[in-house]
Amino acid sequence: AGTFTVTLNTTNACGTDNATSTVVVACLGINEFTSADINIFYNNQNQQSVIQFPDKATEGNYKVVLYSELGQVLYQSNVEVNGSQREFFVNANNLAQGIYFINLSGNGINAVKKFVK
Repeated sequence: AGTFTVTLNTTNACGTDNATSTVVVACLGINEFTSADINIFYNNQNQQSVIQFPDKATEGNYKVVLYSELGQVLYQSNVEVNGSQREFFVNANNLAQGIYFINLSGNGINAVKKFVK
């Protein structure tokens, strides 16, 4: 982790040029999670999408937004993750078969997961 300066030098028949840029590299903390840690699946029996937060998810409020393939907001809610509550359900009864995206944000996390109904 840190801030670094990167310089690109190039030379050709027209001359020499360079470009400099500052790059910030951030590392995830040991207790943070990414979209790969979140499980989202469709349960055909009860026609709900199930969102499972990992044990290492920070307790607190998260915003859940369901999008269509075209980016249309179909569902939006706030959920409270705590020690015993890490699984949430989104009613998908009225959704046509297709590809959907769920955005989870809060507590410094912004993760997008795809699921198929």
